[in-house]
Amino acid sequence: MAKRTPALPYPPSIARLLTLGPPGGAVSAWRHAPFLDYAAMDIAESSVPELLRLMTDRELWVAEEPECFGPVHAARALVGIIGAAAFKPLVNQMRWLCRIDDDLWMEDMPNLLLKMGPEIIEPSAAIAMDQREDFGVRIYLWNNLEDLAKAYPECRPRVVKRLLEALKYARYGEPGITGSAISMLVQLNVSEAAPMIEAAFDTGRVDEMCCGKRERVMLEIKMTRDVYAAHREQEMEKLRREMRDWENSGSALPLDDLEIDDGETMARG
Repeated sequence: MAKRTPALPYPPSIARLLTLGPPGGAVSAWRHAPFLDYAAMDIAESSVPELLRLMTDRELWVAEEPECFGPVHAARALVGIIGAAAFKPLVNQMRWLCRIDDDLWMEDMPNLLLKMGPEIIEPSAAIAMDQREDFGVRIYLWNNLEDLAKAYPECRPRVVKRLLEALKYARYGEPGITGSAISMLVQLNVSEAAPMIEAAFDTGRVDEMCCGKRERVMLEIKMTRDVYAAHREQEMEKLRREMRDWENSGSALPLDDLEIDDGETMARG
């Protein structure tokens, strides 16, 4: 594929982002790669319009490496410069990524959303609860609330309030959103949510793929933080042991009803 020449060239500092390739140096390490020091590349607040242009440059989705990763770096630089003010353009980008089924870049969204901080709790929850929105956008914004609650403990009550509100509408809501809310309440050790979780399960509209089976959820939601952590470590050690046994046996990995670390249940045929 020929190298793309934009109709309006990018300034040198922005054009450099087209040469960097995947964050972390490899696509497989992208999701966990730290943010680069974009300020050291002469990218500042005055660069925001050009960063927005690069982030939304649709032609780059058919470009070769390293150019195709330019929009990724533009998004990271944008969030690093203007923080929560990047929320709306980033959500619009997420909507487009969902329409074209670009799961790879969506995997970087938790990094970007967390870096924006607590200011995005309410707008994230509002979009996540809006059934007119693409489910992919909703679930990424929704699941990020747990990360924000853990990174900013003072904001935990705000997050818990939003999660409990989702349980109130379980009968009419999206089962995946309700299931994820339950999972996050367990992870955040919100034991007082037990009655509302029971009521949500009673509606029959909870996706257990997102939170685990009812019996397990009701056991774990009543545990203290320390007991829960020890319980999960025991579960993970059991899973690791079983994985080693399966690998040593050379047989196919049985995935039916496999419980994984975040409380999700995978049921694959």
